[in-house]
Amino acid sequence: MGWLDERAQIPVDPEYGPCWHLGILPLHDGGTAVTLITSHSVVDGVALHLAIHEAVNGITRDLGYPPPRSRSRGRALLVDAWDAVCGLPEVFRALIACIMLVLKRDSSVKTRTSTPPATSSRSDEPIVVPSVTFSCDLASWDARVLELGGSSNSLFVAFATRLAQRLGRLSPADGAVTITMPVNERTAGDLRANALTAITFGVDPDRVTTDLQLIRNEMKQSLAALHETPNKLLKPLPLVPYTPRWLARKMAALALGSSELPVCCSNVRNLSQDLNRIDGTDADYFSARLFNQGATKQNIERESGQLYLFSGRLNGKVFISVSSYQLGAENSNRQLRGVIEQTLADYRLTAEVFG
Repeated sequence: MGWLDERAQIPVDPEYGPCWHLGILPLHDGGTAVTLITSHSVVDGVALHLAIHEAVNGITRDLGYPPPRSRSRGRALLVDAWDAVCGLPEVFRALIACIMLVLKRDSSVKTRTSTPPATSSRSDEPIVVPSVTFSCDLASWDARVLELGGSSNSLFVAFATRLAQRLGRLSPADGAVTITMPVNERTAGDLRANALTAITFGVDPDRVTTDLQLIRNEMKQSLAALHETPNKLLKPLPLVPYTPRWLARKMAALALGSSELPVCCSNVRNLSQDLNRIDGTDADYFSARLFNQGATKQNIERESGQLYLFSGRLNGKVFISVSSYQLGAENSNRQLRGVIEQTLADYRLTAEVFG
């Protein structure tokens, strides 16, 4: 896992490139580990899945860009400038939405009982957020889903909820866990880097070990509400190309609703076997995870820590990757692994744990 952490910190630059890089590590047993790091600014999980599938199968897309050197620099600048001007109304709407969200968030933060953590003189030094991955046998996982009367997605959220409870990531108002889930909006031929919206809902962690119907109902209600009223937290995103990185991070925190100590759960569900056949044969293990490049103690603690979970189904297994940083905790892979194993026991699940 140390090698994966090292690869994850090799910079990617979505503006000037490279926005992705590939790494290979020979193993002592004769096998090989392969890792692909990409910027979320240029591709979301579903898009990356599609891109790899198309690359493996020799499928190409017409992205609508003019051929290289087919226009002068002056004409290119003129076209780009005109596109920027045409996009200004959307930018102004996003600016107003951002101001309203900040005002609402500040009001919410003032009502919280917890005090912000004190920052030390070394708090701006880079840190590696603890990350642990585990995989469960798919048949065993689905059997527990049936026993608990839910779906694979609701069991994933239930696990995240209990994990958040053990880590103390609870709403100060009612002790609930605030779940934020990306919702895929990608359609055929959709070329957007991130074709996503999101839903947010609260879950009682004391009720999710015996009945998953509660979570299924919450997700259905949130999805129905999203259909009627688009997610307001995503309205500031058109401002991202015009903002410096430090401000873009704050906007990302707004999208996650950070005043409620969110737990971000991303589930890409069934993945293509193409992702598991780098050399033409099935790999023994596959996983993916979210991480922050250039994370510092200061910027993570300013947002009251983080808890990200990423899941998928491939090669007869369900994998879940967990990245966690909690204020005042040990914040090590060893500590996180122990909490994960305790939470797996809550659901009578066994898993191979890495990290």
